[in-house]
Amino acid sequence: MMVTLAIFTVLVAGVLGALAAGRSSWAKTDANIRVRENLRMAVNKMAAELRQCGADGSNVVQATINTGTGIGGSDIIRFSIPILCQTGMNVMDANGNVAAWGAPLTWGCLSSTCMDADNNCNTRDYQFIEYRLATSAYAGTGTLLVRRVLAGNAGATIVREDVIASQMLQLQIQWLNSGKGVIVTVGGSVLANNGRVITDTESMSIRFRNLR
Repeated sequence: MMVTLAIFTVLVAGVLGALAAGRSSWAKTDANIRVRENLRMAVNKMAAELRQCGADGSNVVQATINTGTGIGGSDIIRFSIPILCQTGMNVMDANGNVAAWGAPLTWGCLSSTCMDADNNCNTRDYQFIEYRLATSAYAGTGTLLVRRVLAGNAGATIVREDVIASQMLQLQIQWLNSGKGVIVTVGGSVLANNGRVITDTESMSIRFRNLR
């Protein structure tokens, strides 16, 4: 009986150990998928707007990178894209240059109604888009990646702020090919079901479309 009990105990311990290992592996895989999807969504949203950036008629790139000035030494990018600032206008002028640079009020906006408040190109109501990390007041969301719409030539007025992703750890931006685009790197984390914190990073090279 003692021998049988010992064998049974060993078998049960082995089965429980295998189950625990399987559960831990599943929790890690699930967390890896969640953090990867969160980062990929964040980069793809940024890329959709950054691709529209470029240079004006004087060949001045309409983007600036503030290196290391954000939360935890993260970077901040501020840029403008072609906009329709009044009904019936064309994106390009007679010389083949972008007619007006600015910022849509909302991500994905494609019309003048959400690109300029007064529908008048003489006043540019939304001047810049800005992506940066920001702190959150809500437990469990961690550091946020936010999209800001700024007004004024210096971008001093925040018109709107939207959360793009939560649980962020990193936002680093580098110039690509002497100002012809940027390389965006984001990092984030999630809490796995087994209590472990899983981190990952995602990078993308983004080339500006509106270049001379």
